[in-house]
Amino acid sequence: MMSTISHHIEEPPGLWLRPMPDTHRVNRGRAHTRVVMVPHAGAGVSTFTRWGACFPAGLEVLRVQLPGREDVRHAARATSVFAAATTLAGQLLALPEIPTVVYGHSMGAVIAFELTRCLFAAGRSPIHLCVSGRRAPHLPASRPPLHERDDEELLAGLAELSDTWHLLARTPEFLSDALDLVRYDLAMVEQYRYVAGPILEDGGVVPLPVPITACHGNRDPLVDADEAWSWSAHTASGFAGHTFAGDHFFPQQHRDRLTALFVSPPSTAEPAGT
Repeated sequence: MMSTISHHIEEPPGLWLRPMPDTHRVNRGRAHTRVVMVPHAGAGVSTFTRWGACFPAGLEVLRVQLPGREDVRHAARATSVFAAATTLAGQLLALPEIPTVVYGHSMGAVIAFELTRCLFAAGRSPIHLCVSGRRAPHLPASRPPLHERDDEELLAGLAELSDTWHLLARTPEFLSDALDLVRYDLAMVEQYRYVAGPILEDGGVVPLPVPITACHGNRDPLVDADEAWSWSAHTASGFAGHTFAGDHFFPQQHRDRLTALFVSPPSTAEPAGT
């Protein structure tokens, strides 16, 4: 596994990992815990800009900037969820070892999951995986893929997820670029298929020795509660499921509660939907 991780390191460490800009964040090397945050399809580090003040002191918060967006929009994009996860794992393994929490939303949840598996295989298991806005990785899709729609249908599909997507239509050029990136990211995550790791010989779901917290929006049209709570199959440690008010992008309205969950991994299986 380590050779696979090394193979995908195409950028110097740090390019994909951006510290949270808030001045009260502790400097790297002094933190007691690291938090890695992976954004949803079509998004970059700016989606987490307003999260910095929500974190308690003593954390090193790193936002993931996947190539092909924002200030690296001209860089070659990741070719798959696995390629993104292994590259991120290689960059994290190059940093000093401290307890690490991994969080991802929607597409970011899948990348965060595969990143957790890579780190576990490398002997650097995170202490907590927190996911939101995504069904458990072993479940098949229950809805038609969005990335196969034409632009008008894709925009309509995105509008069903949240009422903020109309902001993309500020100019035709901006809309075209935004839809191109969203379509690419959606294709990457919608073509992802869970593959059981090499730890068990009989295939199937391979539970990780990492606590998992799954978060679900009660008006999310992409993910239902049962799909969210099925993340419990992927941990041999604690699991917790939490319901939030909101649509697919509910995390932006619940930053304080979510960041509190990041640093509170479940130690046992808790009732889902709290």
